[in-house]
Amino acid sequence: DLRITTLAADPSNAQTLFAGAGTRVYRSLNAGGAWTEVPVAARAGELAAFAVHPRDRNQMFAAFRPGAGASTACGFYRSRDAGRTWQQQSVRLTPTGPSRLNFCAASFLTDAAAASPAFVVGEEGIFRLQGEAESDWLRASSVEGLVQAAADPANFDVWYGVASAGVLRSVDRGATWDVHAPGARQMAIRAGQIITDRDLNPPVAQTMRSLAIDPANASNIYMGFDFLPDLYVAKISPRGDQIVFASYLGGDGDETSPRIDA
Repeated sequence: DLRITTLAADPSNAQTLFAGAGTRVYRSLNAGGAWTEVPVAARAGELAAFAVHPRDRNQMFAAFRPGAGASTACGFYRSRDAGRTWQQQSVRLTPTGPSRLNFCAASFLTDAAAASPAFVVGEEGIFRLQGEAESDWLRASSVEGLVQAAADPANFDVWYGVASAGVLRSVDRGATWDVHAPGARQMAIRAGQIITDRDLNPPVAQTMRSLAIDPANASNIYMGFDFLPDLYVAKISPRGDQIVFASYLGGDGDETSPRIDA
């Protein structure tokens, strides 16, 4: 069985989808009807994020994180030839500072109309692609602690991120952030009701893992929670202070929700 850890769509063709499972990437040309493997070189660990360049579908970005018990470091890569070859990317805190590999990326945000068409987001900050020929990504924001991020499909200036403080919102492409939904990451859900850590007896391990923005209505934000041993997906209110509904997706054993795509 394959554990899907990331989903992505080709910005130029909605029928083309990509799914990451383990160290492998699969592509569908018919909106998920059939899948073939993309020749990503084998990496130690697990695929954490994947994206297609918004202006050139032959360019792809893939981020890997260590698997359970692995001693390997994080890293993210770029292909310019539809996945046949991959080059490891690096981040740079200042334009003249040293390059650093092994950045733990959680999300890629892309926009064809933006001057910088691609950003990589991780707990250590946000970095933007400097140029088409570059392998270095320059720091775009000093915010740290983001475990997931998504952009408003109708306005790329507006981003949402998941951090320990809850759901954060930025209106300047990640340069500055405000808390949009305080404590949302600590919410849990049972039968469609909000349950906080204080209500759980005994406490149950639960963490918000993923979020997505409704492309038809950016006020609709969807979150995926770990709620051991069962899994729920929730929609939060535009104010970020209520669960509008929660769908039970549990089963046998412990389930997680590493990615939601809208």
